[in-house]
Amino acid sequence: MKSGRSSSSYEEYSWSSLSETTESMTGVPRLPEDLILRDRLLSALAAESPLTVCRGPAGSGKTTLVAQYVQTNPALGVWLSAGCPASTRRSLWVTAAHIVAGRSPRAADFAEALGKAPDMRAALVQLFISAETELLVIDDLDRCEDAEHVAEDVFHLLRTCPRLRIIVTTRTRGYLEGGLVGARIGRTIISPSALLLTPAESSRLIAASLGNHGVGDTLHEACGGHPLLLRAMIVGIQDRAPGETVAQVAVRVAGDVLRGMDSQCRSFMLSTCVPEEFDLQLASELSENDDPQKILEALEREGVITRVERCDDPLWHYHAVIRQGLMEHAAEPAAQRAARRITARWCLEHGRHQDAVKYAVAAEAYDLASEALLADGMQLIVQGSVFDACAHLKPKEVARYPLLAFAIAMGCYVRRSRRLIAQDYFDATVAGSRLLAGRGDESETAVLWTAEAISLRLSGKASQGAAPARQALELLREPHSDLSRLNDQTGWLRLENALSLIAADHVAEAWEALDENVAALEALLPVVAFQTLGAAAYLHTAAGDLPAAGRALEAAVQLEVPAHVLHSHQGALYRLARGLIALESFDTRAVRAEVQALALHRETMEFRAQFLALEALADLVSGQSPRGLQRIDAYLRSQRRSRTIADESETLAPVQVILHLAEGQGVQARAVLERLPAGPGFSLGRLLGTLTGHLAHDREAINLLMGADLAGASARQVASAHLIWAAAAGRHGEVETASRHVHHLLAVMMESGLRSHLLLLPRQELEDLHDLAVSSGFANAELLGGQGVPSVMPLSMLVPDLTQREHVILHALAQHSEVAGIADALVVSRNTVKSQLRSLYRKLGVISREQALAAARVHGLFQGHQGVLR
Repeated sequence: MKSGRSSSSYEEYSWSSLSETTESMTGVPRLPEDLILRDRLLSALAAESPLTVCRGPAGSGKTTLVAQYVQTNPALGVWLSAGCPASTRRSLWVTAAHIVAGRSPRAADFAEALGKAPDMRAALVQLFISAETELLVIDDLDRCEDAEHVAEDVFHLLRTCPRLRIIVTTRTRGYLEGGLVGARIGRTIISPSALLLTPAESSRLIAASLGNHGVGDTLHEACGGHPLLLRAMIVGIQDRAPGETVAQVAVRVAGDVLRGMDSQCRSFMLSTCVPEEFDLQLASELSENDDPQKILEALEREGVITRVERCDDPLWHYHAVIRQGLMEHAAEPAAQRAARRITARWCLEHGRHQDAVKYAVAAEAYDLASEALLADGMQLIVQGSVFDACAHLKPKEVARYPLLAFAIAMGCYVRRSRRLIAQDYFDATVAGSRLLAGRGDESETAVLWTAEAISLRLSGKASQGAAPARQALELLREPHSDLSRLNDQTGWLRLENALSLIAADHVAEAWEALDENVAALEALLPVVAFQTLGAAAYLHTAAGDLPAAGRALEAAVQLEVPAHVLHSHQGALYRLARGLIALESFDTRAVRAEVQALALHRETMEFRAQFLALEALADLVSGQSPRGLQRIDAYLRSQRRSRTIADESETLAPVQVILHLAEGQGVQARAVLERLPAGPGFSLGRLLGTLTGHLAHDREAINLLMGADLAGASARQVASAHLIWAAAAGRHGEVETASRHVHHLLAVMMESGLRSHLLLLPRQELEDLHDLAVSSGFANAELLGGQGVPSVMPLSMLVPDLTQREHVILHALAQHSEVAGIADALVVSRNTVKSQLRSLYRKLGVISREQALAAARVHGLFQGHQGVLR
């Protein structure tokens, strides 16, 4: 420093830590040797704004940052530190005058006159203009006793000294950030969040101090990027004892922080460390302090706690390292449980239901956790947001808390490794719901019935889930029901109950619930509206109403839902609908794209069997039926090994039938078909099964269709029925009957846009129906023309219906190449053998022994008789 500064004001300051590192800037602090360059912040300081405010807690690196900028960008200026003892507005500006006087003789008189000037601001203007000062840095302005008056001086200087630029560092928000004058003159604000180290900056600092220690990401996350805490942790790791973990070092660092606090701050910190963040109200309740504001401000200045501004009240939170250590030093478990319960209630009152569940479960306050789930449960549970908080609870512990049981069940259900455990919690949900439903208010009862319906649906007991789904929907429709506690969950409840009714084959009732959601679409949450339209599109597509499905999908696209929704289980029905529509145009690339979009969730979502069926049908269209059969067989084997909750073989069986028929494996197709339960279903597989279920027996198919009531059937079922009927009648020469059903088939196809059912006929039979349509003069006969329809079914796909005697002859034919040998083996005449062979050849559609044996193998007629084959 230059000599000659002997005034009492000047001697109040201790400048021993400063050095004149540049000729143009006086009082700049020394830079640490392990300084990490932070170019992103230096760029912010280099902005041309007249005023820059750099705000951050102690140890955030703001002073070092400004010093680094000053040394790399020399300017004629003054560095003032307001953090010295007894700093006041007058002493601060007198010090500035002394610094300037030491460099400019013209300004020497101001050092003495400034302390006496009645108009200090006018004197300051003359001071900085006469010295041609370019840059003024005021460090730690918040520590000045009258900081607001200094801030007003700063604004006055900036208005009257056009060449002057001012940088201010402070630990608290002040007048410089909020004043309208500051907004007019132009300013740059570097906030506390900007001062935090980025992961890359933390890694460089850790590497410089610890080398490649492997704890970079852990330390950065634990310290929240706070420079001082990170350095403290680095020192702690360097000094740690053998075997001491990073978590133990954090406890030690937090202990050091606690010991440095006075008793009031120490008690406050230990009582408020349970919540991850809190406001003044919660801090007051936890610490039993009526006015915690001053303590919070002190902790914020020390960098121990961070303040987050909100539109209503600010929130505070401890850095992870500090909080982790505080929890180790905190009160006994009983006191912590009380703090968690208080925090849970606060979260519930502030609409933070996910946090409320977490703290309530930790406090063993399961009633409070259930209350939080009721307020926002369906969304939290379906999204899996609360699973980690309650996954440790056993079924017996949640037996009387069905919503908690349901949350755990859903979390287990979407985790393949815990799928079997889900059943125990689903059972607990059903039992608890039946015990409690009706005892509470309408809101609680509706949610419990919905949880019961979903639990039964996902447990493979969809038919039992229909009753609680109906009850829930009736309660939601009741005009006098008090549903105020549901907030915005009503649409979600309708949707889930509709899905339960769909699974139970009560499609008409499901449509009523979906229509209610569609009517109130604008009032629904975007994700619920999207799922509702996706479900509607799926039902329309599965039924064969492609135009309606297209409109629903278009409306769904108009909803601006997050991208991740399209690739999660929430987008499953939307994807299924799009895949089915693509299948109607035989666009296998589009089908596979829809399936692949949910590849990450295929193993854990509810509609995995439907997606597998869709993928297998794409294999069929591509002429890769064996691949489709392999997919299904492998999936069913894995399901049997893992003892999955629901039996999905019924969904996939009709698709297996189609694939077997495409391979000419009629016997295998028939065997799979016979395992299907009687009665129509609504799954994708059953719908497609109606296309081919009785192609093996024409007369049986005709008799079945004659007794069917097509008046209430879907377009897809009607089209399938007329296709089968026309083909069967045509094979038996019943031209008039075939023509009538072709006419009905064309009408349905024209209105609905359906085409995929055409795959189920061999190309020759499809062409025969087309020729019949043309000769009958039907409009739109080209729909049966076969253009663009892949030929996947062999002409010999119909399974020969052999008598028992013909089976015997067939096996004898496989063992003997001559008629005489067969006659001797069966002990009959040669003429008898020849007659029976002619009947066998006619049914197989062949003319020689070799062709007969080949056809028998294709149709699987030797199945179970491999020992007789040569």
